[in-house]
Amino acid sequence: MGRNAPVNYPVGTLGKPWQAPEKAQWLQTRRVHRSYKKDVVEPLLEFMTKSNAFTAKQYGTLDVEGGESLP
Repeated sequence: MGRNAPVNYPVGTLGKPWQAPEKAQWLQTRRVHRSYKKDVVEPLLEFMTKSNAFTAKQYGTLDVEGGESLP
């Protein structure tokens, strides 16, 4: 397949920026593979309760689509 070969993609129209409906359609095809809370925050908090070696301070958050807020 060449660089300029057309791509058949199931969302949107080639050459046009996605708007809210296309973004929503694409998000419906995605699934969550990992959880920051489960994979990072919870193990860190568990470690902190067992150790007095350090303290953690939250200095910001990252808001992601779907209403989740990552520390």
